Amino acid sequence: MDCKNPYILTALFSSAHVNDGKMSIPLLKALAARHPYLNIEHVLLDSGYDFEAVYKLV
Repeated sequence: MDCKNPYILTALFSSAHVNDGKMSIPLLKALAARHPYLNIEHVLLDSGYDFEAVYKLV
C-alpha cells in the first residue's frame, strides 16, 4: 500500500511459517520491478523485517 491509495501494490504468497525477513527481499524487489515509476524514498516495516540484508537493499 502507499499513502495515496488503499490498494495493495505487491504481494507474495508462501507456505506457512516462513520468516518475514526471508520474504522481504523478494517482496521489495518485486515492488520495484512492478512499479518502476514509483520513487520509493521510505519503507516502513515492523521488527520481523529487521535484518541487515533488508537495510542494504532499501
